[in-house]
Amino acid sequence: MTSMSGGSISSTGATRAPATLPPVPPTSPTNLIHQQTLPTNFIRHPSVSGCRTWFDLIKDHTFTSTFCTLDPSEARVIVEHWEARRRLIAAASSRGEESEPSAELDALLTRTLESLGPLKQRLDAAVAEETAKSSEGKAFVKLSTRSPKDSKKALARAKASYHSRLAALDHEADDNERWVMLSEEVTKSSAIANGDEALELLLDSDRVYEDLEYALRGPPAPSEPSTTGGAAETATDAAASSSGGSAVAQGAVAQGAVAQGAVAQGAV
Repeated sequence: MTSMSGGSISSTGATRAPATLPPVPPTSPTNLIHQQTLPTNFIRHPSVSGCRTWFDLIKDHTFTSTFCTLDPSEARVIVEHWEARRRLIAAASSRGEESEPSAELDALLTRTLESLGPLKQRLDAAVAEETAKSSEGKAFVKLSTRSPKDSKKALARAKASYHSRLAALDHEADDNERWVMLSEEVTKSSAIANGDEALELLLDSDRVYEDLEYALRGPPAPSEPSTTGGAAETATDAAASSSGGSAVAQGAVAQGAVAQGAVAQGAV
C-alpha cells in the first residue's frame, strides 16, 4: 500500500523503487522537505511531500484522521473515468451541443462506481470512524496531497445554498457578511457522510485527476524527468477538513481525497 500527495504516489506496487533521499534533520521542521538539496519535481512527489510523510509529527495538534488504501488499479480507474468524461464533453461540444451529455456522463459514472465497490466500502469504514467523533456527523475526504474542493457538484450546491441564505435575509448583507456565508456554504458542500458521497467528490475533481495521474507515473529520480510505478492510499480525519494521498476523512465538513489515498477528518 502506498500513499499519494501533490500529484504523485508512493512506491508500493511501483515498478521501480524511488531514489534514495538525503537524510532530513528530525528536529528542523523547516527542513522536512530539504528543499535546498532536492529538485522541484522530487519535492512535489507524494513520497516526499504527501501527508503520510509528516502527519505523525503534528497528529496531536491537528484533526484526527483515518487513512484508507487506494490501490494503483483503483487510481487508474479514477484517472480513466476523468479522461473518458473529457472525451464525452468534447464530442458533445464538437456536435454543437451547448450542454454536457448528461445521460452519457451518468452512464459512465455508474460504471465507474460499480468498478470501485471495494474502495467505496473502505471509504465507508474510514468516514464512519471520523463522523462518529463529529458533532455534525460529517467528514472531509482528500488525497494525501490535495482535496477535491474544485468539484463542480459541490460548488453548485454551495452556490444554491448561498443564494438561498441571501434571499432569506431581512437586510442587505455587506461584503464581509457575504464572504462569511459563502465560505460557510463552500465548506458545507464538501462535507460527506459516507463512501458514496466521498467518491462523488473524488470523481468530480480535476485536482484529484492530476494528482493521481502524476502519482501513477511513479517518483522521478533526481537525474531523470520521470519514472514509472505507483500506488495510492486514503485516510480519514476528524474535524472540519481532510487531506489526501491516501483518502482521508475528516468530520464536520467534507474535503477531498488524493490519488495516494483518502483521508477522513472529523467535524467539531
